[in-house]
Amino acid sequence: HRSGVSATFPARFQLVVATNPCPCGQFGVPGGVCECAPQALRRYTRRLSGPLLDRIDLRVRTVRVATRALLGPATAEPSALVGDQWIVLWTLGAKSGKVRKTPLVRVTDGGGGRGVAAIPGCEAEFSAALDKALDYAKVLECTTLHVMSGMIAAHADTKAMHKTFVSNLKKAADRTAKSGITLVLEPINHRDIPGYFTNTTAQVEAIIKEVGAPHLKLQLDLYHLQVTEGDLQKRTERLFPITAHVQIAGNPDRNEPDVGEANHLYLLDVLDRLGYQGYVGLEYKPKTTTAAGLGWAAKYGIKA
Repeated sequence: HRSGVSATFPARFQLVVATNPCPCGQFGVPGGVCECAPQALRRYTRRLSGPLLDRIDLRVRTVRVATRALLGPATAEPSALVGDQWIVLWTLGAKSGKVRKTPLVRVTDGGGGRGVAAIPGCEAEFSAALDKALDYAKVLECTTLHVMSGMIAAHADTKAMHKTFVSNLKKAADRTAKSGITLVLEPINHRDIPGYFTNTTAQVEAIIKEVGAPHLKLQLDLYHLQVTEGDLQKRTERLFPITAHVQIAGNPDRNEPDVGEANHLYLLDVLDRLGYQGYVGLEYKPKTTTAAGLGWAAKYGIKA
């Protein structure tokens, strides 16, 4: 909203902006059905000016919370405690030499945080998002960029989306060919994120083949793979030659990787046997606290 306050730049201030993901409020919401046309989505996301967006460094996407949950007693860890625990873990890792750079940077600007790489008409937004991600990667000494495809809007032409995605990826691959950067694509299940464009490993594998760039690889999230396709070990072995980054979480509730229907710790042994040398991202929700949830990781030298 416009305000009656002016500021002289450069200035020191904290800007907080809260917006809906789209005019109807359902874009990318689990269980929601967005009825906005692609053109309406583009107009909506462009209402914030470029100079203003440049000053927003941290973007957080949240889903609608039930009123009873907001009014009930707090059961989760306070944000300050989680932040303190993260700083402790990062500091310990840095001192031990195990933490030297950021494993992954996402190319996510636009599209409600889900990316715009496959959205026709958003090519300029994707190019700008790639510029920003490359700047971040340089500062953070990161060599892997996760290119997020974006959401399938109501009545969208998925063939046009595929064509746009391949075209944008070819341009991104050309720009990063001699930079030492690896680009990765992640198939995401439609139970957690309904309508996300890249959904299966077969789809991503075909896109990688069509683009034909040696530094375009698969981001293999074993949690998503179990939900969408299953047969984890055999698929991991078959997809290993094109895999550049791995993520784990327990199925079906995305808690610690040592609980649930899939044996993710066994799959870590499979990756070791295959000779995997990359990072393993831990994208899970602790059942209780962050520290208590790291008990499974002690055997790998990770302690809270």
